[in-house]
Amino acid sequence: MTGFQAFEAVATATFIVMGFAVGLRLLLLARRTRELPELTLGAGLFLIVGVGYPLFLTAAHAPSVSLGTARILGGVATVVMNVGWWLICLFTWRVFRPEERWARLVGVGFGVAFAAITVARFANIASESDRIYMFWISKSLLATQFLALTIYVWTGVEALVCHARLKRQLALGLIEPVVVNRVLLWALVAALCFASMVIGTAASLLRIAPESMATVRLLMALVGLGCGGTLYLAFFPPRFYLRRVAGATA
Repeated sequence: MTGFQAFEAVATATFIVMGFAVGLRLLLLARRTRELPELTLGAGLFLIVGVGYPLFLTAAHAPSVSLGTARILGGVATVVMNVGWWLICLFTWRVFRPEERWARLVGVGFGVAFAAITVARFANIASESDRIYMFWISKSLLATQFLALTIYVWTGVEALVCHARLKRQLALGLIEPVVVNRVLLWALVAALCFASMVIGTAASLLRIAPESMATVRLLMALVGLGCGGTLYLAFFPPRFYLRRVAGATA
């Protein structure tokens, strides 16, 4: 294994482990609080990063997986990640726009769209023609990526708007600085997830040459590592970081 491959593996593992850990922690919190935000965000991260992404990587890159098994794993990964993205959409609606009718309609619309893509994906698994299968899988992946990117933009913008409002409350001493910082970190997580998907989607659509894919993979590894680190600071902040956040607002 080369140094680049080792770094890529560490970055990917960091992203998966942190997504799994944060999702599980929020699910355990939701079990105690019975609150929807913890449940939707925790389940969303757990399904997207902790379960769906590893399944997708296994289907796409594991050399010992047969074509039929890869199709099934890819289909399961699609279902898991689609549900996860929809839950992130519900989290954004319920936390940032709970009273807005348009936000409710957006949540329902995304649910219907993800369900339609999931049904089409599984219907295509049984296709005996590899050409037909690859044609429709590329279309379903593109539609899924568009929906996911839209959700990341929405949640990132809403988090930034909320952060600006919380900063005004912080100046009046009405809220703890760690809460304000956590909202900002969540906006950064959304931005990094958006960047990772844009890089991967652009590389696929532009059909980047094999000799240039190392650069693409390096960028995605760096973004994934940054996303894992940001999740860590947001939900498992070490004491020195909390002291720094508190000191910056003192």
